[in-house]
Amino acid sequence: MVPRIRTHDGTVTLYPHDWTPASTSAIPETTYDAGAKVCKNAVAKVQYTVTHNGRGVVSEVEVELWYKDVTDAFTTQEFGVRYVGPKTETALAQAAGNERLERSGMPGYLPGTPVLSGRLATDSFTRSSGEVATKYAVKERVGGMAVVGMGHGGRCLGGARDVKYGHDAVGACTIALNRAELKTACEAQGTDSSGVTTLYTPLFNAADMVVGVFGDADPNKRAEWVELRQDGAVAPASWNEELGMCDRLVTGLSVTVYTAAVGNELEPQNKIVGVYHSYVTTPVTFAASNPNLRPEIELRTVVTFVDLPDRIMEEQVLAAPRIVPTMPADFFYPFTLSTSGAAANGGVPLLAALAISFLLVRW
Repeated sequence: MVPRIRTHDGTVTLYPHDWTPASTSAIPETTYDAGAKVCKNAVAKVQYTVTHNGRGVVSEVEVELWYKDVTDAFTTQEFGVRYVGPKTETALAQAAGNERLERSGMPGYLPGTPVLSGRLATDSFTRSSGEVATKYAVKERVGGMAVVGMGHGGRCLGGARDVKYGHDAVGACTIALNRAELKTACEAQGTDSSGVTTLYTPLFNAADMVVGVFGDADPNKRAEWVELRQDGAVAPASWNEELGMCDRLVTGLSVTVYTAAVGNELEPQNKIVGVYHSYVTTPVTFAASNPNLRPEIELRTVVTFVDLPDRIMEEQVLAAPRIVPTMPADFFYPFTLSTSGAAANGGVPLLAALAISFLLVRW
């Protein structure tokens, strides 16, 4: 059985107390703090994945463990089992090898399909001439683009929400911080040479993230992907020690996807022309009387699709063609359409006769 440690609901980091992947113990140790009356690293959720060959033989069993701290006299636990057959096993292997199984469109996105995303990757190699060159590609995320979503117990850690093309979405989750952790997060917020630091930093990493322009974007062609850009800068927050309040704390994330229908008017193809994200700030006050308590702070994430038509579509109907083609004004030169002393348009019969005679001679 292969154990995998997923997350811990009671800590800012993803790891349980006193445990890292480099620890000698495969799983964290559950302990009881008699002074604080807290059961640390209690198992909150267990998910088993059983892989079989479809003929009654189990090839692997994987268990995923979620942890949390328990202060109440009772708690709830979740257990689940998932069976992976030959077809799904092959799909998982292909996904692990960065081979996309399904398109989101060909070429344009289909509504409701995953928005392709990944991160830029580079590889340096030496040409036959001895010149060192760099190849650019995209390491795709399995399942497409995702933003912060609700995980176990409504917490943000361990949660993700997939982004579907054309589907606006609003989601919320919580993160638990005591007074000292809230102060640390408040004072650390801002933008520097290393990037942006907010409560979203361990939850949503926008660095080097790109999004596929079309639903069949090739990960080996950099030109078929657009960067996820940040709209506006993140200003430092302000901590008030007396009030226990953090002013201008980032508690919201907004992702805006700009799209357009391109190509033939009768068969337009949906295209992503740009993706931007920005942060929303609000004042947050630590209202608990005990500084060691961890009240929940709500983080709200919004995804919006905006259609940008490249032109106004108007149907144009051409005029019906003429049976007799229009002739130039000087076609019968040096003859004219009127003569001195003659009635108006008196020369028209003469010109018509000349034209007919000319056509008869040619015939």
